[in-house]
Amino acid sequence: EQSQEVYREHSQEVYSEHRAALALLSLAPLGDRLASCDTSGVIKVWSCSPSPVTLATFISGSPVTSLCWLGGSDRYFLYGTEQGQVRLCDVTEAMSIAECSSLGPGPVSVLRPLPSGPGVFCSSLTRLVLLDSSSCRVERELGDREEQVTAARINHNGSLVIHGDATGRLGVTDLHRAELL
Repeated sequence: EQSQEVYREHSQEVYSEHRAALALLSLAPLGDRLASCDTSGVIKVWSCSPSPVTLATFISGSPVTSLCWLGGSDRYFLYGTEQGQVRLCDVTEAMSIAECSSLGPGPVSVLRPLPSGPGVFCSSLTRLVLLDSSSCRVERELGDREEQVTAARINHNGSLVIHGDATGRLGVTDLHRAELL
C-alpha cells in the first residue's frame, strides 16, 4: 500500500500481473514490446507505449531458462525451458507456432538471434547448435563443450560467437565452420 502511494506521487504506475518472482526480461528490437517471464513459467508480452498493456500470455509447462526476440521483429520470440525445449511464439496470434524438443535433457541456457538471417544460437547443457528460427529445427551442430555454456554474444556480422561456461572459461566459435577457435 505504502509503495504504491510513493509511485503515485512520482507519476509512476505499478503493474503486477505476474504472480511469481520475475526471472527474465527481453525488450523487442524495435523497442515497443517487452516480454517478461516469472519463475512459474508464465510469459507476458507488453506493449510499452503509450501506456503498458498486456498483449499476450504464454504458459510453459516447464520453468523458462532463456528468452529472446527474433532480430528485427516485435511479433516473434523464442523461449527455452529447463527440460531442453525451445518454442517459437507469435505475439499477434498469441500462440506457440513451432517447437524443438530434440536438444536433450537439461536447460536451454542461451538463445541469441544472429544479426542477419533466420538463425539462432542455442546452448543446452554442453551442446551448441544453430536453430532455424522459422521452424525451430536444428540447422547445424556446433559441437559439445566440457562445461555448460551459460552466456554468449554474437559479433556484428554473425560469424563468431563468444561464449562463457560454468567454470569461467571463455571460448570463440566460428559459426560458419562450426569450429572452436
